[in-house]
Amino acid sequence: MADSPTQQIQETAGNETENQDTSRNEILENMLKEVLEEQKNIKKSNTEIVDKLRSVESELQLIRDDLKPKTVIAAVP
Repeated sequence: MADSPTQQIQETAGNETENQDTSRNEILENMLKEVLEEQKNIKKSNTEIVDKLRSVESELQLIRDDLKPKTVIAAVP
């Protein structure tokens, strides 16, 4: 027994809806992957910036220490 034209139309419409849903899901999945990759890159950049700041802070402290007046003990004759 063959499907009626109405059943065929409904099946076609159902298939089109499934295809659209699959396509939307793929687009959404790709967008989410891009966002996650960007977040990963931002996190890496932030870590690099923090490391640089710590390094600069250490260097600055060394410079400050070098600039502090040295205590000189005078010898008593």
